[in-house]
Amino acid sequence: MTSYIDELKRAIEIRLRSIASIVEDLKGALPSGRHSLRSAFLLFQGFEEAVSKGIATKLPQLGDDLAEAGWYEHVLQHLIQVADLIELYLSHGEHPQLTEALCDEVRDELTHLDLGNYEVILAHGEAGNFSTVCGDIYREIYSPLNLENASIDEEARDFALFLVPRIEGSGVYWKPILIGHEVAHAYIDEHDVASRFELRRKLDLADTIADMDADADDFDAYNAYSNLDTIANNWLTELMCDFYALHRYGPSAIASLGEYLTAVGAFIQIEEGHVTHPPAMLRLKLLLNELELEEASPLGQMVAPWKILVDSASDYTTEWISRLANFFASYSSNIMDVVKQWPAQKYHSDDRVEHIQQVAKEISQGSVVPHVIDNFQQVPTAADIVNGVWLARVENASTEQRSEELEQLEALGRKCLENVAFVAQWHSASLPLPTNDQALPQNGLSEIRGALSSMELWRRLQSTDPESKLIVSPLLYPPKGVGLDLRLGYRFILFRRSQEVAFDPLDLDYGPRRVQVFRELSRSETIVLHPHEMVLAATLEFLVLPPDVTAQVVTRSSYGRLGLLSATAVQVHPNFHGCLTLELVNLSNLPLVLTPGERVAQLVASSTSPVASAEEKYHCPIGPEFSKARIDDEADALRQFRRSNKP
Repeated sequence: MTSYIDELKRAIEIRLRSIASIVEDLKGALPSGRHSLRSAFLLFQGFEEAVSKGIATKLPQLGDDLAEAGWYEHVLQHLIQVADLIELYLSHGEHPQLTEALCDEVRDELTHLDLGNYEVILAHGEAGNFSTVCGDIYREIYSPLNLENASIDEEARDFALFLVPRIEGSGVYWKPILIGHEVAHAYIDEHDVASRFELRRKLDLADTIADMDADADDFDAYNAYSNLDTIANNWLTELMCDFYALHRYGPSAIASLGEYLTAVGAFIQIEEGHVTHPPAMLRLKLLLNELELEEASPLGQMVAPWKILVDSASDYTTEWISRLANFFASYSSNIMDVVKQWPAQKYHSDDRVEHIQQVAKEISQGSVVPHVIDNFQQVPTAADIVNGVWLARVENASTEQRSEELEQLEALGRKCLENVAFVAQWHSASLPLPTNDQALPQNGLSEIRGALSSMELWRRLQSTDPESKLIVSPLLYPPKGVGLDLRLGYRFILFRRSQEVAFDPLDLDYGPRRVQVFRELSRSETIVLHPHEMVLAATLEFLVLPPDVTAQVVTRSSYGRLGLLSATAVQVHPNFHGCLTLELVNLSNLPLVLTPGERVAQLVASSTSPVASAEEKYHCPIGPEFSKARIDDEADALRQFRRSNKP
């Protein structure tokens, strides 16, 4: 008959083996570019052996079966916590929304705060909140059992772990929350900023409690002071993070926080629930008070709904909430002054109105920025783009605005951010910009009928006439001859290895995702195209063709000689808006390594009689999209043919 201790030993053995197996599976499935997750999984190398040694070392120190059972229970409980850590933070490596590119954005902001030592990991968390944890994962894994693992490099132990809602986590609209508010948590934790505010000296909690009415009975009589102290510190931390988002993103921080708080029901929470976060109304009120925006600024549209909401809000009915709210309202400027002393530069939105409006205009018209780059100083910043997306949204808002239109603004905003990041890399590498010294013809439709020369392409690129203007964003290589080189983008659709015997494009229950998978690369990743394999890619450039220009896409000769072929769907119609899909096939017998940014294809544009705009099935794509063959105009009729012809 086995004893309780034997069962504990068996449970520990099963847990250890399972943790090792899960880590190996997750690590093995990771793309090579996921450096932070790979570093985290390396911390588990030798974990099973370290636990076994730790148990063996501890056993001689235990006096009896009761102590031994208690020790095994402690070990088992810790293994459960380690497994939870893996499931919560480390098991999201292949989720398409949580790309390494998004991790790069967070890393960049941490660097602005002089926190470049952190490995960044993003994971999906609960729907109603973002969450940030910073620290030494090694300590979390090994210290509770006093274990040592000498094989782990001490310099690779600091991680910033972010839990983000699946819906809002990667969206442009909520960048100020993730890149602003949540990153600020890391800075506050690292530098213990909240304690430097000297909250206890400014807020006399003893007097506050003594002056309270019967509402003070909400707290245990013995713990009233410590409870209010904890709550006040929680509020201070959250307000500092809010103010940092405002510091880095201007009015879009208020727009994003206001909408997010609405989405998660923060305005309808009972007041007694505000233990970890200040009331939503207070947060917006203080942000609006600290917003440095000229009264007549067009950017005021972004915050107008929240100003109206705050102005119409009633007072707090709970005494302790009202007192804390009044205190933080009186010290709002002091909190902002603390945030202004942090290393990251302030975003002066009033000075960037022209850039913000340009972004809003472009994405409202189904285009993106930047276009022809004459000076890197004219390239919009990430904050310009986020504010531009919000401005476009409020300027185009109506009761009939469809979610598809909002998603299009979001997608075009993402493409703008991607372009700006690529241009920044181009600039940092001191690579040249395209120039044209030739005299250009005037605006207007071309008299040319046939392929457009480099001079005509330049004229179209620099035209101010929307009826003749050709947009290529970003343009980092000049037109040559009758062609314009196109670069490989970051987004791909790969074919899965499948057991399906066939794919039916007309089957409504059998979508392309059964045989294909989406993947987005970061700036440090590559993709390998194996012999005779096909992948759907897209151009880095976002194109807008005028109504009198059509084009064809061909593989660049340098890559065609290596066996790369841009196989099908090469015709680009007039009025096209978006990134071009590239159906790439490797015809060689060796795998090809492809890097985003490589000039793999060429656009040959031709003039044609003007064509009227029409609703397109693939409109404003920023990457390859899954096939929509099953929603073709005649698809229903063809499915009916099948049914009617069955015996």
